[in-house]
Amino acid sequence: MAAQVTIRCARSGYKFIVIENEKKEIIIFADDDPCYRYHRDLLAQYRQESGLRAQCLGGGRIAFDEKMKTIRIWDSSGDFGYEPSREDTVNMIRAAYPDFQVAAG
Repeated sequence: MAAQVTIRCARSGYKFIVIENEKKEIIIFADDDPCYRYHRDLLAQYRQESGLRAQCLGGGRIAFDEKMKTIRIWDSSGDFGYEPSREDTVNMIRAAYPDFQVAAG
């Protein structure tokens, strides 16, 4: 399954969500701006930026290290729980970032 992956993280340990929009597209969205304190804030930001209706399928935390070329995801969303398949999420991120080591846990 292909997904749009948007990771805007300069620091580690922030939040990501997996979204399905009204076009039935799957989006993985992460942003470490401190104004997005909750997973629901990320969903609201995606809706505002895209202009599309969307539902969150779940999420967790993300560590993105551009220098070391690593991405790690773990935990779950307090608002939305885990996404349907953590393995699928890892694979979608790997496809978007083929030069990075991507892991869960």
